[in-house]
Amino acid sequence: MTTSRSYPIISNLSSCRAFSLWPLILLAPLAPFPTPAVLTGLPWKPELLLSLILTGVIVYLLFGRKQENILMPFSVGSISQIAVPILLFFTWSGISLFWASSSKSVVHHTLTWAAYLIFFLVVLYISSSERLVRLSFLTLGVVVAVIGVTCTLEYLFREKLDDAFAFRYARFAEIWAALLPLFFSFILRLKGKNSVWAMVVTSLIWLGILYSTSRGSLISAIAGLIVFGLLRVFFDTARSGKKRMAFALSWLFLLVVLTQTASLTSSGTQKTSTLSRIMTSSEVEPGNSFSKNIRFLFSSVGLEMFRDNPVVGVGADNFGLEFNKYRAIISARPENRSLVQGNEDALPERAHNEYLQIFSELGIIGGFIFLLFLFIIFKLCFVEIRKKGSSPGNILTHAAIAGLVAFLISSSFSSFSFRLVQNGIVFFFLLALLLKSIFTKRSAIKERTVISNRLGIAVLSVGLLFCIGLTAFSSLKATSQYLVYKGEREHNFDNSELNFQTAIMLDRANAAADFSYAMLLFNQTKYSNAAVEFREAIKKGVYTSAVYSYQISAHSLAGENELSLTAASQSILVYPYSTFLRTRYAVLLGEAGRTGEAETQFRIARSIDAKQTDTWQLLITQGTIKAAEAGRAGIGLSKLEYLYPADGVYAVLAERDIRFPDQKFKFATQ
Repeated sequence: MTTSRSYPIISNLSSCRAFSLWPLILLAPLAPFPTPAVLTGLPWKPELLLSLILTGVIVYLLFGRKQENILMPFSVGSISQIAVPILLFFTWSGISLFWASSSKSVVHHTLTWAAYLIFFLVVLYISSSERLVRLSFLTLGVVVAVIGVTCTLEYLFREKLDDAFAFRYARFAEIWAALLPLFFSFILRLKGKNSVWAMVVTSLIWLGILYSTSRGSLISAIAGLIVFGLLRVFFDTARSGKKRMAFALSWLFLLVVLTQTASLTSSGTQKTSTLSRIMTSSEVEPGNSFSKNIRFLFSSVGLEMFRDNPVVGVGADNFGLEFNKYRAIISARPENRSLVQGNEDALPERAHNEYLQIFSELGIIGGFIFLLFLFIIFKLCFVEIRKKGSSPGNILTHAAIAGLVAFLISSSFSSFSFRLVQNGIVFFFLLALLLKSIFTKRSAIKERTVISNRLGIAVLSVGLLFCIGLTAFSSLKATSQYLVYKGEREHNFDNSELNFQTAIMLDRANAAADFSYAMLLFNQTKYSNAAVEFREAIKKGVYTSAVYSYQISAHSLAGENELSLTAASQSILVYPYSTFLRTRYAVLLGEAGRTGEAETQFRIARSIDAKQTDTWQLLITQGTIKAAEAGRAGIGLSKLEYLYPADGVYAVLAERDIRFPDQKFKFATQ
């Protein structure tokens, strides 16, 4: 009898029951936690919860059972098709530690993909139990329904929607798009009250997508439904299934009509939704149109990174940290003016295109490994479609394929994708659901060789090390974030300084710690030290034009005039079309007696926007009263609130209040 090797991982399916509650990880981003004034850096909440769950599972397998030989229904050959590319990918990610600017970012990316592989293996195993699969479906349905209800209620009853709303729920829109075909399939598959449950959850997912303001996710969701519908049309021979599908699709279309045409506020004004953002023209709202989308800037920067580092990239998860360097490069080209102008107050941590970001961070080698991973997935999808044909169980296969397609399409637009753990685990759950019949052949278990615990313990121990590493990494980030929050609220300087210094020590990639520490030093008149911390914050990713201005002010107030000029000259390399920074630089040059260079900078700034430049010059040199009076007289902007960026106004006033305390003036917008 021919035997095949197998991985010893678990002996009793009932011990995996708790792991079926993994969808609770999706709620982690909504869990309240003290948030500092500026929140930057890598996420940690879902990572921490996932690593704790996986650590618990592995610890139980190592110490909570009798030490006996165990069979796992995975053949080495079948599981290696998925496992090997992932192993290669996170290994190459880890190797990029040798050339990346931020080692912390590399560690985060590597540990995350290691956790994805471990999660995939565990979910793949529990998928061999129909009972545990149903429990996972139930928990997942409750979780996404709760998030959908929260999104809908907040959208409908909040008088004013801000950027926090869009960011909070756009993160879930990609998950909703991937899961929509799955719960849509339950409408066709289930009967009675279970079918009603599926209809409710599907409707809430659909409403969440419509209200999330994520255009890419809506497009991806529609594409996923189309893929699912085509698969069902070609492979489902039951007429009743087609009738149910037509009814469900009609219901989703009716929801679009009802939610997008009804008056959603007491004043009768229509709130912006995902669909309305798609239909907005560049003439009505230029900043919201596709032609003016900031993703073009991200794409250009990513392509420049790739051209500069085509083989190995800039290092895993280092896109955001290297962004300014390459923005300066493309900004030096006159043809890119419309592309780089503006966006002075944005912190572009990710590329909004997973594929481009992988190639820019990990080069051709990392990109090829990832494309190999996707190629294998598509190959296995094709095999499953052909194998199952019109069998009754093919509906989950079709739903999983459609969900994976939706996720991968969304990854072309989204800054989240695999970068957020709660998104990545949904992808690998659908992948496990799709491939369980390939990898789990229970009928052949008796033919498999029982192997010793030694190999099993070794595999589990390596997995445990990765999980503990991710737990420690996430815990340090959480502690650092809390200390920044605490430091911002301390009234005693020494205590506050200690909190910031400890936060920086625990997480040197936490740019928010450097920024808040710099503001503390600035307000305590320790200007030279503040300038150093502002420079560190910029280096680590907090590089808005206002932060550059604070650095310039700190050097200037410390009497470090040459360093102030150097900081100003560096800032306009990154933001060459910023009237704010150009004017700041021109004023400094004039004060240094370099009048010819100052006039050149003023001339360039006025060629960009004369009114902005004149108003900035008055505000910087004479204060708010003179700037406001000049505006009313027709010189410059009529209102100071029209100055861009708004944060720059407060940065300028912070310096003027120190230099001219008698001129302190409450900022007015009228």
